[in-house]
Amino acid sequence: MPYEETKKIFFDFGALSEGAFLKKEFEWAQKRNVKERVAHGFLKTYKPVIDDEPYRIFDRLSDYKAWCEKTLAPWLGYGRTS
Repeated sequence: MPYEETKKIFFDFGALSEGAFLKKEFEWAQKRNVKERVAHGFLKTYKPVIDDEPYRIFDRLSDYKAWCEKTLAPWLGYGRTS
């Protein structure tokens, strides 16, 4: 049976503090079934250059590391750490 997404709407009247809002968010998350938790738990994020090709082949690990440093944005975390 395919997963059917259900839409639920919750109303709280009045302004909630940030802490109260987070508590409500956690309470709502606990009420989700496993399929809903999995559906909400993974986000597809486009990673420039990495996602543009299905795969790449390198002869040596040093070639791969050099390609990462030269081609990928630093915020992706594939550069040197030292």
